[in-house]
Amino acid sequence: MGRRGPTLLATAFAVCLFAAARADATYPGPNGPIVFNTGGDIWMMDADGSNKENLTESGGIGDERPAISPDRTKVAWMSFRQPNGMPGNSELYISDADGSNPVALTDSADNFEAMPYFSPNSLKIVWMRQTPTQDIWTMDTNGANKTNLTNTPIAYEAHPEYSPDGSKIVFVNSGHTDGDPEGQYDPNNIWVMDANGANPTQLTFDVNLDQNTEPTWSPDGLKIAWSRNGDLWTMDADGQNKALLTNPVTPAHEDQAVWSPDGSSLALTAGNDIVTTAPTPPPAYTSLTADVDTAAAYPGWAPGPGAGSAPDTVITKQPDAVTKRRRAKFEFEANPAAGASFECKFDKKPYRNCASPKQYARLSPGNHKFKVRASNGGETDPTPAKASFRVKP
Repeated sequence: MGRRGPTLLATAFAVCLFAAARADATYPGPNGPIVFNTGGDIWMMDADGSNKENLTESGGIGDERPAISPDRTKVAWMSFRQPNGMPGNSELYISDADGSNPVALTDSADNFEAMPYFSPNSLKIVWMRQTPTQDIWTMDTNGANKTNLTNTPIAYEAHPEYSPDGSKIVFVNSGHTDGDPEGQYDPNNIWVMDANGANPTQLTFDVNLDQNTEPTWSPDGLKIAWSRNGDLWTMDADGQNKALLTNPVTPAHEDQAVWSPDGSSLALTAGNDIVTTAPTPPPAYTSLTADVDTAAAYPGWAPGPGAGSAPDTVITKQPDAVTKRRRAKFEFEANPAAGASFECKFDKKPYRNCASPKQYARLSPGNHKFKVRASNGGETDPTPAKASFRVKP
């Protein structure tokens, strides 16, 4: 993910309609960018919590529960923005990884569209549609070929997520899951099915008021983590070897977990903070969002450069955040550097070919933004490096 300059934090937080909601699993690779929501907007940050940037800048209108594609080119989320969404009704949106070119994927006045998640090849999205029955659907990333995978009027599915190899979908199932309207009404339990909806198989078997939600695959596909009554558990992908990860006496709920792409840690929501910890007990939390003014939630983690052939872009020199100088000089590099070329963008002008160092003169007073992206072998960094600064009068 490109390195970026500081940005202002939003100050409002939209309340989600669902008390329990999913975070995104990751696919194998080095640790790349993390998306999350805070203040009613979708944000992105580096794997260590640095370089936070507001992608949607909706003014707190209600953009929530983001997912980032494994190729790092797209971000999908649910939104209450009009004309597609409204209070009590959300729609799904997709944009480029930097938040540009947002497009509504759904437009259904009577439905609640939520919990998007990308397929491993970044070409499909699985999500939950409430109509008011609740089913798992899939579609292409352009909104075409919408397909109901579960179609169960007396059972209610949610929190879907593709396995890293794309062959399975893990989800939450509740209601009359045996298909008998006179039978037992089950609480939320974790299930898995084939990617086409066939062969649904139950993995947890609570029968009281226990809540099993937010299942997420490990990047090697061998483990599933999930939230059970506000604590994190792990199990093998076949449901065996269930183990408690977090402390049941911790006051804050720990949920919305997602493995790092390299498998060494988990990002999760603990109270109002996104933290990381090793995927083995006891938990030792490192905060990623302590500098965020409003509650942060729903992390999604993508592989970084090295998982594919696109180079990473890094700004190595930039102007002070506030300056009186009417000139600006930027130096930057690509990782890996061999064979890389660059395109630069300044303020609202389009990207143009450039080289390091890049200088701008006769700057007007006010705020300015600079972006640079590296390319190599036909692959372009989907998360350009960015810097912002202000020229004083």
